[in-house]
Amino acid sequence: MYKKLKIAAIETFYGGSHRVFIDGLIRHSRHNINLFTLSDQYWRSRMKHSALEIIQNVDNLGEFDLIFATSLCNVAELKAILGQTCPPIVLYVHENQHTYPRNTWQKRDFQVEWIDFMNTVTADFVIYNSDFHRNSYHRSLKDFIQEIPHTTILPEYWIKRAQERSVTLYPGTDIPDNLSKHTSKNNVPRIIWNHRWEYDKQPTIFLKTLIQCIDAGYDFEVILLGKSPSPPKNKYKILINKLSERIIHYGYVESREKYFSLLNSGDIVISTAIQENFGLSIVEAIQCGCFPLLPNRLSYPELIPEEFHTNVMYNTDEELFSLLANIFEKKFFPQKDLSQKFRVYRWENRIDDYDNLFNTLLLKKCSN
Repeated sequence: MYKKLKIAAIETFYGGSHRVFIDGLIRHSRHNINLFTLSDQYWRSRMKHSALEIIQNVDNLGEFDLIFATSLCNVAELKAILGQTCPPIVLYVHENQHTYPRNTWQKRDFQVEWIDFMNTVTADFVIYNSDFHRNSYHRSLKDFIQEIPHTTILPEYWIKRAQERSVTLYPGTDIPDNLSKHTSKNNVPRIIWNHRWEYDKQPTIFLKTLIQCIDAGYDFEVILLGKSPSPPKNKYKILINKLSERIIHYGYVESREKYFSLLNSGDIVISTAIQENFGLSIVEAIQCGCFPLLPNRLSYPELIPEEFHTNVMYNTDEELFSLLANIFEKKFFPQKDLSQKFRVYRWENRIDDYDNLFNTLLLKKCSN
């Protein structure tokens, strides 16, 4: 018989996919989870200072059975300051700074990499959102540790410690049932972009591929979602203007209901990302009936069943254009079987793994 636990959830970057994840976890968990947040601004400062901000604002953390913190919180500092009153800490790693690609103008910030490293060897348990993420992070640690000057730190010891306290648990989704079935009524293929307008998602490649499709004489419609810098970067605006006659929606949508409805109206969702540790936006679009075209890298090969790889995965920009052209020329939309297979990522099919882990961890801690 599992005990209903009292859990403190700490999200120091409460926005976007971080907010969607923690809200879903709380909504579906059988445990009593109290949420403590900071706004989704200044992520570097959040990593460096948020533990102190949380502690000064929440004076009863020691009264909880468990702390569930996400990766933009300095767990090592949190644990050190709380001392013997600190409950077991589960760390959920959305992303890490060791494997995150830097833009050409960005300087390396060794401190945030150090915080990531210390978090993953001091938390009582660490959850990653994909095997790709967990394994690539652990592989990165050897070079990171060897770069530390004047030290006798042994990479093998600390990599093993990080590995032994880690597991992969996929996040869940909350797609309404009435939107999880899709039969296209569009006269032409409708293409979805639902990613951030940032360098690591490579929107320029996406836009140029669609312009190439126009030049080849193909007809289609476009829905452009995702948060963009304010004001939007000029290089994106120039390309978007070339697609203006095909665009039926452009702009970030705050309402989750409207967002899911727009996804459900689409036929194809495309990613051109060079950074993706899970791919929540792609999973949501697939569950709403969109057929994905994805780069053969990152977490995508792990999420997509192997029998779909030939029609879904591409290795070059030219292959992406070819996959799109094949859909346009055959004048039919790909089968929607994939959306049913992706029901496995709904919260009702994921939450037991989280809840059971919380109970198991506490039982193990109490027995020591």
